[in-house]
Formats: sequence, C-alpha cells, structure tokens
Amino acid sequence: MPKSTTIKSLFLKDESSFGGLSGIAGALHLVTSQNALDCLAREINEIARRARITRQWELCSRASSAVLSLPVSQGVRDVAEFYVSLSQQADMAEFRKALERMADSAAPAYVARIILEIAYTHDREANLSEALRYYVEAAAAARGTDRLIAAQAAAGMALLRSDDGDHLGSLHNLGRLFSAIGPISHAYPHLYYEYANNLAVVLSRAGRIEEARRAVRVALASPTSLRFPEWQETQEEIEKIARSEPHRIAPTLKPAVATLAVRHKEPRLRIKRQPGLPFICIVRFDLTILQIPLWVWGRYVVSQLDRYVKIARVRAPPVSL
Repeated sequence: MPKSTTIKSLFLKDESSFGGLSGIAGALHLVTSQNALDCLAREINEIARRARITRQWELCSRASSAVLSLPVSQGVRDVAEFYVSLSQQADMAEFRKALERMADSAAPAYVARIILEIAYTHDREANLSEALRYYVEAAAAARGTDRLIAAQAAAGMALLRSDDGDHLGSLHNLGRLFSAIGPISHAYPHLYYEYANNLAVVLSRAGRIEEARRAVRVALASPTSLRFPEWQETQEEIEKIARSEPHRIAPTLKPAVATLAVRHKEPRLRIKRQPGLPFICIVRFDLTILQIPLWVWGRYVVSQLDRYVKIARVRAPPVSL
C-alpha cells in the first residue's frame, strides 16, 4: 500500500477524538525526505479541506494543527494556517484582511481557495458587486487546477444573479453547471446536495414550488444534512411562499352548444354558456346538406363569434372535394 494511503487510513480511524494522529506520528519513520514530509502534510490538509466542506469543525482544526506541528515547507504550512483561521474568524473585516495576506504568499494551487473564502465574506455581508468580483477571480484561478472551487464559484455567481432578481437567468446558469457537478461529487459527495439546495432556493423564488420541493428533499436526504440547518430553512421558506400565494383555481373548459338555423334566410348562431366560465365553441359543418360555399359560412361564423370573444380567427383547412 502506498505511504499516502497508509497515512490517510490511519488518520481517518477516529475523527471525533483524532485518534489517528498517534498513528501518523508513529508512521513518521516512513518519511525519508522533505518532499515525502510535504506529501504527508498535503494529505492531512486535504482531510482538513473535506472536514471544512462538511462542517466537521473539530476535525478541520485538529488536522490543520497537526500539519503546523510538522517541519513542512512554508507553502504547505500556509494552507494549514488558512484552515486554522477559518475556524477562528471573529471580525469579518479583519478576517478578510488576513485572507488577502495569505493569498499574496500562498502556493498557486491554493490561491483559488482563499479567493473563494473572500468572496463568501462579501456575500455574507450582502456586498453583491464585490462578491461577484471575487467569485469571478476564484473561478479564473481554479480553472484547470481545482474543479471543486470552480464549481462552487459558479454556483455563487448563479445565486447572486437570483439575488439580483434574475431567477430565470440563475436557473439557466445552474442548469449548465449540473453536468460538472456529477463527476466532482464522486470525490466530494456534499457538493451534489449543496447544489440541490441552491436549486431549490432559486426555483422557489421563480414560483416553481413543486420543483423546489423535490430539489430540497434531495438536499435533506444527505447523511450530513443536520450540519446544514439552512437546508431545513429552505424547505420552510418554500412552504411559506406556497402559503402566501393566492389560491388558484384551474380554469374549466366546458363545450358550448352551437346551433346554426340553416333553414332561415339569415341564420343566427346561438351559444349556450355559463356566465363567468371560459368556454370553447365547436362548430361542425355538414357539407352534405349545405348548398352554400364553405368560405361563405366560415366568414359568417367569424362574424358571429366576434359577439362573444374579443378576437376570433377561424381558418378553414384545405378541403378536398
């Protein structure tokens, strides 16, 4: 078994108490160079990242602290400090400044993660223009190097579009993003459920309540849904919107009876209908008894229907006699 796999399996034996850390310490004798040590630290940083995504705050903090206890390269150390700072944020402005300082010195492979966190800080403060700018920068920095960050940045931009009132445009963006979500979800299963919640939010804003309900049920089916109370809030908001909408009665169409008194010199079209209900009128021509050209009757029927509807267009199909 490769060293990295051995280390990861030791590390994940006990997430809650971090019991795997002792296993890692015991396995340090496998490390024979600085490069091997940095590879080990990157594995631990990846565990911190997954813990961060799924909101396992204690595991994230302990994993990053473990990296800081090792004599690793500065670039790897910066990533661990980044995850430590995520669990220690207090003042949003100071936290953002700390992130910006990290972005200046972090390894290129990790810059996109930091930029995305800066975008999130602006998003939480409802500073939409700045959030959009950093989402775009994060997507550009992640292009070709980090599919997860690219997808999260694209989802952030789609939600901002909905926040600005363009719900249909937001749904279009989310629809285009779906093809990328599946492959990434194999490595990061949480992303699929997060996408479903975002879709439910925008669908509810667009008034598509039943579709929103189906989407949020997918999100709530996640094994980690209890760590995301906002998904439950999405479901509650959907039901609130559904209750606030006026009760709509589906229109009822009832055929009306139309009779043509063909024996009179000037026949009249009589239609029986119920007041207040939409109706459809079907007029049948029996060509075997009519001795008047069809186009004449068609023109007459149109003039009669104009008495009941604002605009009537009757076009007779070609008749083969």
